[in-house]
Amino acid sequence: MTTARPTTAEHGPYGEADPDRPHPPKGVADWGCEEFKKKWYKDDDIEVFRQALYAHETHDAEFSGQTDLSAQADRSGPSNRHSPLASSQRVRPRRRSSTPCTHKRTRTFRPRKDVVREGWAYHLFRCPLLMVIGLASLLEILVYVSVRQIVTLIEIIVSCRGQEGRLKRKLSGAKTYEEWAQTALELDELLGFEPWKKHSSNAYYDSTSVRKVLISLERSRLIDDAEGVKDVLEVCLRANFAGIESLRLYSQTHLGTKTLIENYVDEVEKSIIYLRETPQISAQEKTTFFRRTAKNLGTSALCLSGGGTFGYYHLGVIKALVQARLLPTVITGASAGSLVAALLCTRTDEELERILVPELADMITGAEESIQVWLPRMIQTGARFDTVIWAKKSCFFTMGSMTFLEAYERTGRILNVSVIPHDLHSPTTLLNFITAPNCVIFSAILASAAVPLVMNPVVLLEKKRDGRVRPWRFQGKHKDGSLRVDVPLESLHIYFNTSFSIVSQVNPHVHLFFFQPRGAPGQPVVHRRGKGWRGGFLLSALEQYMKIELVKNLRVIRDLELLPAEFGGQTFTAVFLQKFEGTVTIWPHTRLQDWLKILEDPSREELSRMIEVGERVTWPKIRMIEHRMRIERQVFEGRKQTKQSQEPVIPSQPHSQQQHQHQQLSPSAAAAASALTSRTVNGRFLGPTSLGIASETDPDSSTCCETGNLH
Repeated sequence: MTTARPTTAEHGPYGEADPDRPHPPKGVADWGCEEFKKKWYKDDDIEVFRQALYAHETHDAEFSGQTDLSAQADRSGPSNRHSPLASSQRVRPRRRSSTPCTHKRTRTFRPRKDVVREGWAYHLFRCPLLMVIGLASLLEILVYVSVRQIVTLIEIIVSCRGQEGRLKRKLSGAKTYEEWAQTALELDELLGFEPWKKHSSNAYYDSTSVRKVLISLERSRLIDDAEGVKDVLEVCLRANFAGIESLRLYSQTHLGTKTLIENYVDEVEKSIIYLRETPQISAQEKTTFFRRTAKNLGTSALCLSGGGTFGYYHLGVIKALVQARLLPTVITGASAGSLVAALLCTRTDEELERILVPELADMITGAEESIQVWLPRMIQTGARFDTVIWAKKSCFFTMGSMTFLEAYERTGRILNVSVIPHDLHSPTTLLNFITAPNCVIFSAILASAAVPLVMNPVVLLEKKRDGRVRPWRFQGKHKDGSLRVDVPLESLHIYFNTSFSIVSQVNPHVHLFFFQPRGAPGQPVVHRRGKGWRGGFLLSALEQYMKIELVKNLRVIRDLELLPAEFGGQTFTAVFLQKFEGTVTIWPHTRLQDWLKILEDPSREELSRMIEVGERVTWPKIRMIEHRMRIERQVFEGRKQTKQSQEPVIPSQPHSQQQHQHQQLSPSAAAAASALTSRTVNGRFLGPTSLGIASETDPDSSTCCETGNLH
């Protein structure tokens, strides 16, 4: 049985006052909500983390198996950490990734074995070829930036005139989604987009199939033909049926899409509700139907990218989705995105609405040190930030030493954090309640934030049955997963059958090259009233050509291994060549000041602005996300009802007997077994993303608890 976890202010174990918390500003009587006034970290857990970081590499096996660092922390105690006994337990660090700031590291570069075996031609032409490609890429970047600036200037000139300009300024200054939607509707009417909505035919989807399904569903439902409704739904309940999820269908207007698609979504929703409630279909048939259609339809996921301080734009995206009740169950984060994802997956919707306020900036103090403090540390250790200090500060976002499984049980949301083992050849690891149920979240988000020169690789922690933590057994150090996989769509599809992804992308190096020549959902092209190309066809073509040339150069550098390992090697090219977009991609608009403060903490005023910007860039995507989520949730509600109607009543066992049974299991199997008993959280159905989806043939099979041993 998993241990108790911190929950709310009433019964959380970390409710004592935080002595390190800054004092409230003068004249402010109520400084934030109650969660801002707690000390969330445990001293013993932080001490275990500190010892694991500074331990000698050759003792990793002892830390993971024989030696229990949590027990050492208990014996030494917080007050005895500087005693001779405590000091004698430390081993002098050797590796750069585990070197404390009091020891100066030495940098030694050793060539890779495969490079040593290369012939003379490789060593002779490698550097000249790299220089030629680098100069060509620099010239292409200059041309690319110039093209982008010209396109932006043209769009500003075209869109700022007359009534259209007035409505667009009103649109960009909207304070609520309702105000934004009303203005967007007025803008569509002004620009003549309403006739396009009513005309059902379009080259980007099969309007004939959609119309036939709509008519068949409505006719069968009205005559109470349950079998007919079921047969038609089995045809249309699948991802992107007839192309209705095409971005182009939502990029022609500011609000909504084809009226035929709107009516189709309404009718499918009504038909699913009808099928759930009709007595003409047996419970077993309903169970089979909803299980099959859920697999065909897939799940939705929200992916939060990395990006330093840019990552706080994610808060506005989350706030907009929470208020619209469109937040997916599966959440993934990398680097800065993992911090925001942890905040999201450890809090309920009600708690999020209380803490997604400008006062949240008072809890974001990771970069408060002056240059006199962090510069010597960076010179000595190769990292600007102290990992142990960040561990304490990050515990607010993770509600203390909460694990992935505990967060899932508390909120019903599935947190996924992408990390990379600290060796050259290990693949990226996706941590979640299936692959790492007992892993402590704050150690995972620190690993995901371990970018070179920012933070050194860290050790992951796991929680034992008694609630104490220890280094994760048989695991080394880990670092930022966004260096290879910023948006882990492939892994999400494997674990959770994800077929619809909402990506909030704030990476600065990606933001420079993001360009949608035919518009984005809710943001039609201003040229030729939404029917042209951004800046005209020639400029859009030149932009695409320059970007493809840059990608080609990076692939040549990667495939020929031209960049030395000391300068990033394959990691540098992977940062640019990976996939950064999803089905729906949200790109918050940044400012020049953001680039200058990419590693600084935001003030209350700055965080308030970032939240507002995140909300505004999410609103144009709401309608497309809503159409998908409405159908998906009705299918999952059907799975919930049919499963509950067939579940036998299991006699309750004494707590001591349950605990004894779980003690016979391995920690990961026990954690997975306990998760199987909580398919609903606070009355909320967890959908196909519960452990049951691990079994491909039978989503509700209990054999899937074995997936807890995967990593």
